[in-house]
Amino acid sequence: MLTVGAFDSLESKAVAKGTLPNLKKFRYFNYVWVDGKDIGAADPVDFVAVAKNKKVTFVFTVKLPKPVDPKTQKLKVEINDREFYVEVDLAKDQPVLFNGNDGVTCMPKIRDDTENAYYGGFVYPQEITLSCH
Repeated sequence: MLTVGAFDSLESKAVAKGTLPNLKKFRYFNYVWVDGKDIGAADPVDFVAVAKNKKVTFVFTVKLPKPVDPKTQKLKVEINDREFYVEVDLAKDQPVLFNGNDGVTCMPKIRDDTENAYYGGFVYPQEITLSCH
């Protein structure tokens, strides 16, 4: 069933084709550090565009270049547009989802990263860190 204002799978693919090349210039708004080291840009997979409640949401997966042991390595993630053309908000329900974490329980901690404010110091990116056991 097609919903007015929603994207079907072909439209979602067209959005990806038209949007992702430009977003690549901005690292797809993804910043990931492992043990304090920036891993650089990672291309997204499984892109889907969703339109709901007058908002467009891009849902995709970013795979790390190599596995991280969250029990022994520090993982920090920020999702933001440092040019501040696009507002980026974490989802209210389940802002962080995990895949491939069998046998490991992780709890995300989200805080305003005041040390890395941008847009003249007025915008604080939301920093996500993990505590795993």
